[in-house]
Amino acid sequence: MATQRVPIFLRQRIIHLYEKRHLPVKEVLRLTGVPRATFFAIIHRWRKYGVMEDLPRSGRPRKTTPIEDIRIVRRTQRLPFEPPREAIKRLQLPISRNTIIRRWGEAGGWRRVARKKVLLTPRHRVQRLQWCRDHRSWSTDQWRSVIWSDERVFRLGQYGRIWVTRPKGKAYDPHYTQPHDTRGPTIMIWAFFDGRGQRDYCRVTQTIDSDYYIGILQRTLLPYTRRLSSKKLPFFFMQDHARPHVSKKTLKWLGARRVPVLPWMAKAGDLNPIENLWSSLARGVEAQRARTLPQLEDAIARAWSQIDPNHLSNLAESMPARIRQVIARRGFACNY
Repeated sequence: MATQRVPIFLRQRIIHLYEKRHLPVKEVLRLTGVPRATFFAIIHRWRKYGVMEDLPRSGRPRKTTPIEDIRIVRRTQRLPFEPPREAIKRLQLPISRNTIIRRWGEAGGWRRVARKKVLLTPRHRVQRLQWCRDHRSWSTDQWRSVIWSDERVFRLGQYGRIWVTRPKGKAYDPHYTQPHDTRGPTIMIWAFFDGRGQRDYCRVTQTIDSDYYIGILQRTLLPYTRRLSSKKLPFFFMQDHARPHVSKKTLKWLGARRVPVLPWMAKAGDLNPIENLWSSLARGVEAQRARTLPQLEDAIARAWSQIDPNHLSNLAESMPARIRQVIARRGFACNY
């Protein structure tokens, strides 16, 4: 990890306080805020060589000048979502990706996964907290029997995590949270999985209404639930509150097929393990670098076929830990 160099004026103050005013080490550290090891390094260099500046070092010389460092920092402050290679290209600098990341680090900005800013109102928190309390006594086997479902959009050229260069403590600053990008061709899929290792998905080719959603369930979910029923295995179907999911027509169809629906609430993506499955799938798709929509569709199919059933079991079995975190945080989001 790159570290900030101690400015000359601060080195002068350290030497003055310790050598001239003879203050104790603890007092100098308190007044200057430097680490103890840094303090002794500065004093040792002053006593042995009579200089405050850094001594000549071995190794490769620095690849960028102070002016170039300023250009790098200013650009990333203005465009925090710009990938390192794109920044190098625009700045026209003969440096590597690691070099530019180190320059960002020296200025206090590090590459992090951009957060999604989710607003949890007091009402959301109460609903989440009550749901967690109602389900905290569920066993691992019960969570393994839940069929988790959701839709996901894959945008050509943007599949997985979105990275941002941000300073410490700015994770939820609007300047550094994930932008809502609607550009470029997309493929939407609907999918489900459960802790038994079963999974399936289908491509969504039109706007989802109740009839279209029922058709998806008819083709993908219903054959599996019928097999479970024939074996007298318990199951619950989880879906979010999208209008086609909770319409009277859809709920009536599910009831007629004896598909029990797990009660759910708004703003609960962190409690839905399929969100973690999307992340794993997106990394597999991104690694294939699709350049056209047919290539993207093939990449999704290959990445889906490579999902480990044990991973699905682990996701389902993480529910007790998620619930404990939400309860401990009084309804706020968990780390998942």
